[in-house]
Amino acid sequence: MKKISLYLVGCIAFSTSYSESAGSDSKQADSLSWGLVSEDSVFLDIDPVIWSRPSEEHSSRLLYYKRPAPELGLNAMEMVSWETGVRLFGRTEKGEIDPLPPNYRALLKTQSVDSGVAKTIYDLNGNLLSTITFDSPDVQDQYYFDNGEYIGVDYKRGFFHVVIPVRGIYRKIPALDSPNALDYDTGISSRHVLYDPIHRDMCIGLAARSRYSVKAKGFVYISLLIDQEANVLWRREKPGLAYAIQSPNGQYVALLCGNNFQGEVEIIQRDGATVSTIQTAFSVSWDAFSEDGQKIAFKDSQYGQVRVYDVSTGALLNTFSLSGLVELALSNRSNLLVALSDDAVRVYPLDDPSSRPLWEYVMGPIQRRDAKNYPGETHVSISHNGREITAYSNGWLRIFRMAEKK
Repeated sequence: MKKISLYLVGCIAFSTSYSESAGSDSKQADSLSWGLVSEDSVFLDIDPVIWSRPSEEHSSRLLYYKRPAPELGLNAMEMVSWETGVRLFGRTEKGEIDPLPPNYRALLKTQSVDSGVAKTIYDLNGNLLSTITFDSPDVQDQYYFDNGEYIGVDYKRGFFHVVIPVRGIYRKIPALDSPNALDYDTGISSRHVLYDPIHRDMCIGLAARSRYSVKAKGFVYISLLIDQEANVLWRREKPGLAYAIQSPNGQYVALLCGNNFQGEVEIIQRDGATVSTIQTAFSVSWDAFSEDGQKIAFKDSQYGQVRVYDVSTGALLNTFSLSGLVELALSNRSNLLVALSDDAVRVYPLDDPSSRPLWEYVMGPIQRRDAKNYPGETHVSISHNGREITAYSNGWLRIFRMAEKK
């Protein structure tokens, strides 16, 4: 791996003037410009998979990445710390710890023991968080979380098994309103696992149906929010495919439901109340809340438009037409939308879709990975104060920082 660090005053970019509005404060900005402060080469056979969460001052940082490990076995992968280069764990044909899916911050190892099946959960530094043993082989489809929590699904009896080790809690929760055996639709891969680090709520969802109910004519998407006492804060059952995204402040979950990335979005508060309902197109992978949860943006997968909505009312605020859009991020506090496109990263005023970009950095066309024209791994984020931007594409990880006014 090649790592390069640059500290530059300028960048290949342009900037323009605009009036910035941040919450109740407004101020004139003569011009906004972000300078390239670091640039790292990440070979294209390495998948960045775990990023830190943006903060007030900083955009996200790459924490851990996944790379091929042929010495561990056929198609084996391993997780490596980006900062230190130390290999954390890998997967072999004998079933060592599996690499993480994107943005998981805990990892699971399964092994057979005399009393049944043991699940051991580790943090990203290899420290043991919890060990969970079930005497029933029917508990499957593991969901595991940042603090060692675990949820397993018993389809035969229609229960979620919830374990919260730090509180000594083990509770069985009905998947549906009344316990009933479930069928899992193996043809539907739609599911979600969300963890709120502030309240430590766990949000899970999967497609299933009641096996014996005469009313069950099709699969529904079951979604639950569970707190640290293993209480169900809310439950939803939606027809067809669905997915969910969570606001960074943990106050809201947006449950997306529809066909062909078009349908209803229900914004749900922690207490289960429906805040608003929006009919829109969405992308699932690149939809985003603002950092304060007050705005939400959806990318139209077909037409490349981005629609920004007010979370509390569901009102459409603005529509952006962004050619070649790949990924987006937004900050309500700094009133900025960052768009990673096929050839550049660009910044727009969140309240003025007719404006030309405030700033852009041209990076060249994104290389396509396969015959389906998949762009490969990408990432973009912005700090809450809008002063720092992280962009990753084409194997290059770049961090930009707002230039100081002279």
